[in-house]
Amino acid sequence: MGKDARKHLRHPSSEVILFSVPVLDIQGLKNINTSGLALNVSSGGACIRTSFALEPGHVLSIAGTRGVKAAMVKWVQQDKSNYIAGVMNF
Repeated sequence: MGKDARKHLRHPSSEVILFSVPVLDIQGLKNINTSGLALNVSSGGACIRTSFALEPGHVLSIAGTRGVKAAMVKWVQQDKSNYIAGVMNF
């Protein structure tokens, strides 16, 4: 098998996360508060599943036990009625 080229070691997770994402619609910019499930986490980011249609470039404000941190959506795959997204920490 090939070597995994990732910079950070991934750790399996099943933690529910709460996050907000700014979205521009016809009425202007608004923050959408929603949730997801962390599938794996690392010091560089996470892979999450959510029912919200995330897009690459979205910046999430993720609420955690140590405060709020920001992460950028790098990639998204649709999985039935959910979205699997890779997010990179700032």
